[in-house]
Amino acid sequence: MGSEAYDIACDKISPEKPNKKSFRFQQCKQHEGENALEYLTELQRLATTCKFGDYLKKPLRNWVVFGLHAQNIQSRLLEQRDLTLERATEIAVGMETSARDAAQLHSGNASGNVNSVSLKM
Repeated sequence: MGSEAYDIACDKISPEKPNKKSFRFQQCKQHEGENALEYLTELQRLATTCKFGDYLKKPLRNWVVFGLHAQNIQSRLLEQRDLTLERATEIAVGMETSARDAAQLHSGNASGNVNSVSLKM
């Protein structure tokens, strides 16, 4: 039996109290080295057991903002008016990607190779 199947079986045999599941969701923070998309995926996994119903997108959006590790991304998200979960994800992923790409450019480790061309006359 795989780990996911085992977790499902354990939940059916001995389900946790909803408040314990909500607590885990609310304590979820982005880990060092975890990108925003991985963090959002973990939040969504935890949220599925919290029974948020139609209210799901709002707590997910809030915890994307509050649980992110990078303060500059948090600041940008907090500046947004009428922020949605989709827009928060787009901004966070975009800012992480651009920061990573800029760091590669500045360190000289850009992924693209450039070959020199010499003209003989």
